[in-house]
Amino acid sequence: MSTASQVLNNVTSLAAMAPNPWKVIAISMATYAGYRVLKRYIYYTYFSSLRVLPGPKPPRNYLLGHLKEIFESSWGGRFDEWLGKFGSSITYTGFLWQRGLITSDPRAVAHMINHAYDFPKPWPVREDFIEMFGMGDVHKRQRKIMNPCFGPAQIRDLMPVFYEKALQLREIWTTNLDGDVEGKVVDILPWLTRTTLDVIGAAGFGYEFNSLTEEDGSELAQAYKALLEPPKGPGRLTENKRNSKATTDRIGRKIIEDKRRIALGDKGAAAGRDILSVLRQSVLDPARPSCVQKDSFIIIPIISINRDKAIWGEDADKLKPERWLENSHPYAAEYPTVFSGIMTFLGGARACIGYRLAVMEIKVILFTLLRNFVFELSDPNLIIETLQGMIARPVVKREDGSTETMLPLLIKCLRSD
Repeated sequence: MSTASQVLNNVTSLAAMAPNPWKVIAISMATYAGYRVLKRYIYYTYFSSLRVLPGPKPPRNYLLGHLKEIFESSWGGRFDEWLGKFGSSITYTGFLWQRGLITSDPRAVAHMINHAYDFPKPWPVREDFIEMFGMGDVHKRQRKIMNPCFGPAQIRDLMPVFYEKALQLREIWTTNLDGDVEGKVVDILPWLTRTTLDVIGAAGFGYEFNSLTEEDGSELAQAYKALLEPPKGPGRLTENKRNSKATTDRIGRKIIEDKRRIALGDKGAAAGRDILSVLRQSVLDPARPSCVQKDSFIIIPIISINRDKAIWGEDADKLKPERWLENSHPYAAEYPTVFSGIMTFLGGARACIGYRLAVMEIKVILFTLLRNFVFELSDPNLIIETLQGMIARPVVKREDGSTETMLPLLIKCLRSD
């Protein structure tokens, strides 16, 4: 009996000595994570080919690296500073010591633009872009189908739409000013956003967003506004944006089905001249640098190239439209762009497919508004910067350092005399 008791005690002691399986798993995972972090630090510090390039001093933030500085600075401001100080190709530190490349070198930029599909979007934004725009073969197929709809002749056919919306905005502002000779301060950003949404809806889909005539606009207008909100942090789309995408998908399918009925000759459906109608008819008509390792993060500083003094002269950061009439900027031709030697619309396979539409819309809206209104800064001391995101947005910087997305201007009616 004593022997059995002794054996039982020994078994109990051994069981007590056995490690907790969850504790083992936790320690193993922590050890592996530490190993991976240490490996990243050693590799990017001592073995990355980018380590030989100049660049800013090591960041204090070991988790985010220089990314915090980049996103907290004015749009392109940090890139301008670094490129001016260290040259056209520099290295920076990203998430957990990962080295990246920032380059404005025309040969490197041209190589990446002309071989765009060899340089996919980085993983932090890849899933969001796939969800909204498609990538790889999907993106190639979409462009091949849609390219004919954005030619010069097709955009000219849409001029009445641009003028209709521009004149509608003019009438709204004229009514709001109500003959006030002193003018009124108006935040023009939401109004221009509404106008652009209405143009896109009418010109692109034959769909009325009603953003200018209704406070909140249509359901689809609200969904698009949510999709284009400035990001609140890295990662996948927020739940609000997921809901917005579901709305755009649902209404988009209905619009496509309506256009399909038109193309197939449904007498009860009205034909249109919008891009989607043209696209539907046409579908149914029978008639990389060797020194950069794989998975490296590369940034093309578009705004910095657009105001590079080596290309555009010492006044590159000044608004000077006549510079394009001078024809004295040969270095701009080294970048494979689609519009006036600037990188705004990129070039190659990832050039903005709707750049002609965007330029024509801007021209028509400016032509309409500048013939009827005078615009001035609401406050000469106002500090206006640009917020980085999916699209660039102006922000007003307060004295306490806070910012607000807006563009307040003093608007006066232009006197006919």
